[in-house]
Amino acid sequence: MIIISVIAFSGPAQSDAINGLGGGGMASADLWNLAEALFYAIMFVVTLFGGPIVSKLGLKTTLVIGSITFPLEGIALYVVSRWAKAGPFLVVAEAIAGIGSGCFYIAEAGLVLSLPETNKRGAMLAIWIVGRNLGQLVGGAINLALNSQTSSSGSVNPNIYFVFIAIECLGLPAALLIKHPEQVQRKDGTVIRAGDKLPLKQELNMLLNGTVLTPIIGLIAMFSFYSFFYISPYGTYLTEFFSVRARALSSLISPTLCIIACFGLGFLLDMQSLNQRYRAYLGFIVVCSCCIGTYIWTLVVLSDLTRTPNVSIDWSSSDYPRSFLPYFFIQSAGPMQQSFCYWLISSFGSDVQSNTRMGGVFRAIEAAGQAVSYGLMSADNVPLWAGFGANFGLLLVSVFPMVFALRSVPKEGQTIAMSQDEVVAHNENTDDAREKDKVIVK
Repeated sequence: MIIISVIAFSGPAQSDAINGLGGGGMASADLWNLAEALFYAIMFVVTLFGGPIVSKLGLKTTLVIGSITFPLEGIALYVVSRWAKAGPFLVVAEAIAGIGSGCFYIAEAGLVLSLPETNKRGAMLAIWIVGRNLGQLVGGAINLALNSQTSSSGSVNPNIYFVFIAIECLGLPAALLIKHPEQVQRKDGTVIRAGDKLPLKQELNMLLNGTVLTPIIGLIAMFSFYSFFYISPYGTYLTEFFSVRARALSSLISPTLCIIACFGLGFLLDMQSLNQRYRAYLGFIVVCSCCIGTYIWTLVVLSDLTRTPNVSIDWSSSDYPRSFLPYFFIQSAGPMQQSFCYWLISSFGSDVQSNTRMGGVFRAIEAAGQAVSYGLMSADNVPLWAGFGANFGLLLVSVFPMVFALRSVPKEGQTIAMSQDEVVAHNENTDDAREKDKVIVK
């Protein structure tokens, strides 16, 4: 999990830090929202077929392909910040990055859902989330150092993108250190059940009938669709109403509460004194309470800000704490929800390949939510109210099917581990099956 966290630190964390600048650090969020909409639309297609892709390429190869594309985002933003007419380059770079990130996310999902022991899933998922937030802290600190004197609105110092590019380049060597899941041995001596490698046609059938069309996917889909939807409206909110250095400060301090909150949620989800289903209910209540409270506060603040023309809130402004805190809290509530979603779907997995299929489908649903969100916020004459209204509405609509989904959570955690004796027996059975296949062919 440490190596996965390092890769997340160098890739998704830096992307989150760039989003923390508001509009990718540009003076206007329109081009960024358009490029991100395309990025997530392409990522949706790639992650949807995550199971078959990993079955053919393997988790490690898929992870390496994804990490190669990490620096594209920083490079494209630097080019656009220097040459205003290079907007198409940003769009093309984000399209290519969407393919790579799709590969990374399906491999990452399969690993983070499969590696932890059943009674440590909450804590391990928290470590994964924290890895992403530490990356934001590093990027945010450097960002603040370069932009601390800019008290007006506009774009950030272009040199900040060199820092992001350098960190994003660390993803590839870290990905090369990853072992195949079946080679990993846990502290309790067990190894991970990888699952059978199926032909492409059978893998596609399992994806459709064994994952996409299952009732549990239908019940959790809306909650997953919503879980990343908030990023675009809040990024646009930051761009429209805050100065450059206030946005830079936000990219530094926003991850701090998230680290504490995710570990707290992980502790709750790992409490062995309660059965798994009760822990699922408690986690859901905590996450929803945080999200609903933050959205109500946001709508109240937004109502006041939209009445005042040409608002540019600096950290020295008296309105800064009240206006910034909703953004600060959603940067914790959102990752808490994402961590909870992955803990929840890992409750239903039986092996690495089934977790990869399930994780890929959920990544696809999340990507679809982000694509719609960024597309909505990039459209002309769409008020910020529309983004927040859609966000809040999705949360409320997703609550009711989630209640039914939680009733399906097994009371006791399932294991995808095998003892060493079981591994030997499994390998012998596999070899016997292969010999029979050879005889039949002859």
